[in-house]
Amino acid sequence: SNDKNKKVSMVINKIRDLKEGEKVIKRMMEISERFLSYKPFSLGFIFYDIEVEKSIKKQKPILLIEQNSKTDENINKIA
Repeated sequence: SNDKNKKVSMVINKIRDLKEGEKVIKRMMEISERFLSYKPFSLGFIFYDIEVEKSIKKQKPILLIEQNSKTDENINKIA
């Protein structure tokens, strides 16, 4: 569907620092606008966290294993 009233949002995952996240968001918006004629809304970032990889291996949600982590903070800010 080509509905211009729909809102598309994005989250940039596994960033190392804010500078990297802002650079990626800027580039993604430029690409989206160029090829889709649409500029999505940025919801924010999720920083790289080794604990996420560990939770995947354990097949347990990161928010249950590592409460109060940077990832937990990022996800709650986006939600």
